[in-house]
Amino acid sequence: RPAAPTRTEFERRHEERFKGVTFDWMEFQRDGQPFPAPNPNLRTAQQVVLQAADGSGAPRILVDRDLRPANLAWRPDGKLVAFVADPDWRDEIKYESPDLWTVSIDDGKITRLTDDGYVYGDVEFSPDGKFLSYARSFGTDMIIQQKLNHGGPRDLFVRSADLKQEINLTAKWDLDPGDTRWSPDGRYLYFTAGTGGETHLFRVAAPGGSATNGSNGGVEQVTKGERGINGLTYNRDFTKIAYTVGLHDSPGDVYVANIDGSGERRLSDIHSGFLKEVAIGPT
Repeated sequence: RPAAPTRTEFERRHEERFKGVTFDWMEFQRDGQPFPAPNPNLRTAQQVVLQAADGSGAPRILVDRDLRPANLAWRPDGKLVAFVADPDWRDEIKYESPDLWTVSIDDGKITRLTDDGYVYGDVEFSPDGKFLSYARSFGTDMIIQQKLNHGGPRDLFVRSADLKQEINLTAKWDLDPGDTRWSPDGRYLYFTAGTGGETHLFRVAAPGGSATNGSNGGVEQVTKGERGINGLTYNRDFTKIAYTVGLHDSPGDVYVANIDGSGERRLSDIHSGFLKEVAIGPT
């Protein structure tokens, strides 16, 4: 056995004081580390600042509250910015539960859109500015308060231009959508999701458009086959997608396809040398 490491007085006192004690979720010890973790709530708040892209003019502070705003999204008309922030982020006995907020560029008015215990993220406006899209999932504090023995779904929502009407686009869909991307024409929202040990690209029609809804509660699967796709990216005119494909019996390579999943082509074969030397067993 290796020799016991030399401990400082603080370390010896800490180990003796908390010997045999298990910390469940408080931010004191984490991941089996033996010493107190830094208090994340001692971080400073953050501002949302507006400045000309060319750097001219003085910066203008839009949000200066005890918040840590994240996931900022411009409305296409440039008059409103949406973001998420958790006003209780300094409370060490609460789990993180960021809410939806907006700030007006013209008058700096800050509006809190949600205060319901859910966790919000993946904020984006539609290209025409008619909808604000975002993901919503169960907050841990909500699960504790309701004494649930299960988690909840991550669903994809949109709000109307006045931000009052809310529509759940994945209410009848049993999977959890990943980060979304609006099509330039505003007809669809695209996202990846795990399904049956695989990962595929899906899309759902935006409300009020001319797009067709899929048969699975409005969501339709774009890519097919027994594989997991990663690193997905869209070309400039949103007619093609490129991604890596990892099959169950081989490492990933780069593929390209049309935006509807048709015409898929494999572009790389960088593992051919490896596969000549190593046999991968069946999965």
